[in-house]
Amino acid sequence: IGDGMQPGDLADIISPGNGAAGNTGSGNLQSEKEPNDDISTANVIGVGKPIVGSTHTDGEVDIFKFTLKKTTYVNVSMEYTATNTGANLWFAYIRDTKGKVMNKTLDNVFATDAAGYAQSGQVKLKKGVYYVTVVGYALAYGRNYTLCVNEIKAKKPEVSRVAASGYRAVDVSWKPVPGAYAYYVYRAASQKGSYKK
Repeated sequence: IGDGMQPGDLADIISPGNGAAGNTGSGNLQSEKEPNDDISTANVIGVGKPIVGSTHTDGEVDIFKFTLKKTTYVNVSMEYTATNTGANLWFAYIRDTKGKVMNKTLDNVFATDAAGYAQSGQVKLKKGVYYVTVVGYALAYGRNYTLCVNEIKAKKPEVSRVAASGYRAVDVSWKPVPGAYAYYVYRAASQKGSYKK
C-alpha cells in the first residue's frame, strides 16, 4: 500500500500493458530492437507503453530503459501465449543505474508457460533512470512476450454487497480492481471509529 493511502484503498495498475499475448509487434505496439543485451544498447520504453520482445537462446537477456519524472510506484507485467507445460519462460526484474535490483526477489516477474500473464509486486522508485532486465529460458526460444512497466496508484474498490451471514458475522463483496494482487480489509465498530486490519 502506497504512502497517503487510507483503509480500504489498494494498489491498482493505471497504465496496464494492453498488448495481446504473443503479439508480433504489429499495430500500435513497439517492438524491441536488437541488440539490447546490456545497458549501453537498452531499448528506451515509456511507462505504460507496452513493447514486444523475444528471446532466442537460453539465458539471452533483453534490457529496457525507462525514466521516472517523479517518485512513483511501478510494477512490471508480461503477456504471452501459454502452452501449459508449466516450465519457466522468462524472469524480469528492475535495476537502477548502478545495477542494484530494486524489487525484492519474490516481487520479480516469473513468467511460466502454465499462464499467459505474469506481473511483479509493486516497488516505490524515486525520480530517475531504471532498467528492466528480461532473461529467457530454454522454452522461450523464439517466443514473443509483451512487456510493460506500469504506474501504480491508489484506488478504492466499490463494495457491491454487505449481508449478515450469522451471529456477529457479515459477508462483504466488492468488484475486482484490475491489476490488484491483494486486498486488505479494515474494520471499525462505528462509522467514525478506529479501523483495524
